[in-house]
Amino acid sequence: MDYRIGFVACFIVGFAYGQECRVFGDPVEGEARQSSQEWKYVHSVIHLHDSLPEAYAFEAVTDANEQLAASRIELSLVDVIHHAVYDGVCFPDNYAEMEAYIDPLQYPTDSFLNIHVFPDFCGSVLGFAFLWYQLGQEADGVYVRTDCFGLSGDLLEGREGNATLVHELGHYLSLFHVFQGVDYCGEEEADCTLVNDRVCDTPPTKVNWSCTNPICPPSLYGYEPNNYMDYYPDSCKTAFTSGQVDRMHSVFPAWRPQIPKESQYLPGDINNDMLVGVGDLLLMFSVYGGFHSQADINKDGLVSVMDLTTLLMHYGQ
Repeated sequence: MDYRIGFVACFIVGFAYGQECRVFGDPVEGEARQSSQEWKYVHSVIHLHDSLPEAYAFEAVTDANEQLAASRIELSLVDVIHHAVYDGVCFPDNYAEMEAYIDPLQYPTDSFLNIHVFPDFCGSVLGFAFLWYQLGQEADGVYVRTDCFGLSGDLLEGREGNATLVHELGHYLSLFHVFQGVDYCGEEEADCTLVNDRVCDTPPTKVNWSCTNPICPPSLYGYEPNNYMDYYPDSCKTAFTSGQVDRMHSVFPAWRPQIPKESQYLPGDINNDMLVGVGDLLLMFSVYGGFHSQADINKDGLVSVMDLTTLLMHYGQ
């Protein structure tokens, strides 16, 4: 079984109440770090591999940004793309097939976060994410099952709060599970920056499935059952610790140097060259009156004067 671990990429399979979580690969050693705590914008593309309305994608991103706001990280939505309803081998177990299917659909993975929404995954997996980026990692991104994505539609019980997406984004932004490598509640860590989840203010905890009856006793060791990176139901996933936020800001840009941006994606930059200019204008005129997923800025199904007006508002920026 290959999984392309030869280039030490790993992906962490997402969480579920009472369901399975798997980890592929090993954590990298000698983490590089940066120190800026400025707001970071992540230019993102959502790929819908089922019949979900695009409005659900906008709602999911808006909600995820509200949950990420205290971390000073924001998804800046570039595009929402509908693909044919997927009906093939299950992912992520069939990794080679997944990579072959995903690769042609991706925005450049060194510059964009690709979020894929699928009707189902292998077994009981609800989501998974790649932890860091390396060349050759064609399937890089975040993956969430339809019935755990956003706030609307037919959602799985306990997964109605969009926290599956936030949890997987946490992995993409460099966070491990809070129970990574922990043998028992309150286990002493020789160096909290180098072992387990590598965050010093997340008390060592075993995996917890319940908000009200967690395996590790609340209040002991400074532990509270509320962290996004554990396996609770969505109702009590409410916080990243300050140490986790610091890790996201210091490790994420080192692992994915081209992903964090200093500004939000501007509607109108339809050729993705980071400038709303003549190239975007010419592209819009070439598809005017028809459909183009990026030129249709207001997502009403038609490239029209409303989209042109938005582009001109940002022209030159």
